[in-house]
Amino acid sequence: MTMIKLEKTDVKSLQVFVNTCDLRKDLHAFARYVSENEIKRAHRDNSLPKAHLKRIARMMSDSSLIRDVNEEGYSAWIAFIDRLSLKLDFVDYYTEGTYMGYSSHTESYPDNYIEFSDKTYYNFLNHSLQEQEEEILKALVTDVAPCKNEFFTRAPLSILDRFDSSGCATGTMNHIAFPKARTYLLELLSNCQPGVWYSTTSLIEHIENNNPFFLIPEKISSKTVEHKKDRYHNFSERKTGGAWGESWGVGNLKDRFERVEGRFIERFLEGIPLNMGYVDVTYSNEKDEVIPSINKLRAFRVADRLLCAMNKSIKEPEITVLPNYEIHVNSVFYPAKALDRLLDLCDVVTEDVHTVLKLAKKKVIQQLADNERLDVNGLLKGLSVHDIPANIKKEIAAWSEHADNFTVYQGFGLLEGNMDKDCAERFASVAIAPDVNIVRDPQKLYEHLEKAEKIPVYVNHSDSGLKSVADNVQSKFVRKDRPKKSAQRRKQFTLKRTIYTILEFPDKQIYKAFTSALLDNGSVLNTNNQTKTVSFTKKDEKIVMGVLNSLKKKYGTVIKDT
Repeated sequence: MTMIKLEKTDVKSLQVFVNTCDLRKDLHAFARYVSENEIKRAHRDNSLPKAHLKRIARMMSDSSLIRDVNEEGYSAWIAFIDRLSLKLDFVDYYTEGTYMGYSSHTESYPDNYIEFSDKTYYNFLNHSLQEQEEEILKALVTDVAPCKNEFFTRAPLSILDRFDSSGCATGTMNHIAFPKARTYLLELLSNCQPGVWYSTTSLIEHIENNNPFFLIPEKISSKTVEHKKDRYHNFSERKTGGAWGESWGVGNLKDRFERVEGRFIERFLEGIPLNMGYVDVTYSNEKDEVIPSINKLRAFRVADRLLCAMNKSIKEPEITVLPNYEIHVNSVFYPAKALDRLLDLCDVVTEDVHTVLKLAKKKVIQQLADNERLDVNGLLKGLSVHDIPANIKKEIAAWSEHADNFTVYQGFGLLEGNMDKDCAERFASVAIAPDVNIVRDPQKLYEHLEKAEKIPVYVNHSDSGLKSVADNVQSKFVRKDRPKKSAQRRKQFTLKRTIYTILEFPDKQIYKAFTSALLDNGSVLNTNNQTKTVSFTKKDEKIVMGVLNSLKKKYGTVIKDT
């Protein structure tokens, strides 16, 4: 990788903007919501209804989206995720409306329901994280519409204004290869040192000196008459606060590259790279003198995430199951496939680049009841980079014994005895055994049987337990000749319990110092280099405290219980 030399800058006096939304997580949250709900889009403008927007906002990565929906009834970010899902073919719906009559001035979208494509989405999930990232980038980069690009349309997080779109489908715009230009800029950014603030002006100057025709071709077809006069004829600017008609072209100005290509670069930075979490940007607070604004996005810094994506070095998530039922998931990119499997079994403790989940007994039992073939231990073993702790294996095996599958019929009754065809049809009978039926409206059936002189017995059981019946009642559920309870001597058992303590070290330096001192001491404990944790029992507590005391001269440590 060849680093490019750009001017570093101080951003103390500038307004720093960091994207707090996780595009990948939100994309999967949207897909999951659509797969579970029937959504009819708005009749007039084809937007998502506010009721659905509120629920979707609660599932997404940034809680401020909830406020946007409540206050504005709209979210630019959710609308962006919606369109991206459509480009990736996760969903399908009509994007072109119909005119409902001669007097209609705008299109309408009657009965426009969102259809979810399970096959496409789960095919996407089965790809590697690198392949998923490339598919998302491709969907964003390859938009070739001459009027829907950085010059004329806003990205969901952008604040910079745009050029007037009049004539955007003519002349120069039809000769610009936007996907090629966007790819070039992404590759150029991937050659920047991550975490360093660079001035946007130096980036524009570097491109002007090394690749001035990255956007508008040097030679444009002579068939377009306008280009003989001015290859920048699509672009004009005006003074801030000036009259709408008082504008001028930029083709004859010496700094026309900065005024056109430079503005494109500024708006590109707050588009795809910012949306993907590849860059952070800063803005000047100075008042704009012209429209569109120029040199307002003053600086940017590149994240490691961009380098991983462009260098094809995205790693699959590292998953570790700990003895305390926690599952640690390390991944710079949202591990949708792994979490899709684990969230049905776990509760979320913390969610970030380092996500912590915890196995939930009720969820595990429910999944085992729904799917008899589910092998939870096998699933965890396949995901984890280490073997599953022995106590976790035993606990899951015990939980599986509680997962017998049964169906509860609420509001129904159990009838013991023969039923004629008329009764079976009238009271929705479901036979579950010979002469045993589940029936609807048991009280009405009882009254019907009384009138028919069948001599029925009606027993209304409470929610807390079953009522016993009289001895003269004939029933296969009544136990006859119940054996008397004999006094038995209670057996005494001793159960052994092992409690593990897990120390979590904040960084590699103190973790390596501790483990090295531990080995020098001749002690062997359960250590995990991936999560920087050490597990030990009560009997090894003295060893751990002794090692920590030996490091006191160099490291001050405080143990905080969580």
